[in-house]
Amino acid sequence: MRARQTTDSTPMLRWLFTKGRRVLTCEVRVDRRGTFDVCVVPLWNIKAAIVESYGGAASAMRRHAEIAAAFRQAGWMVARLTPNRSTEVAA
Repeated sequence: MRARQTTDSTPMLRWLFTKGRRVLTCEVRVDRRGTFDVCVVPLWNIKAAIVESYGGAASAMRRHAEIAAAFRQAGWMVARLTPNRSTEVAA
């Protein structure tokens, strides 16, 4: 994975993960060129964010699923944003 800034992109999917007092996000974003970025951002250290770029949505979504599964196996809980911006914890 390489670190880079994502600008002018639209989120397609964003999951929040919590473990203890730590929170991180894992999301898929698409930019104007049609590049799909999978971004992992630890909110306690935003400078440590990681971005992987993919040429297609399917590849990016597969990678998001792999990362999400690894976090869940490591004991992270998934919290999904609802339209009213409250969070609910998923099992």
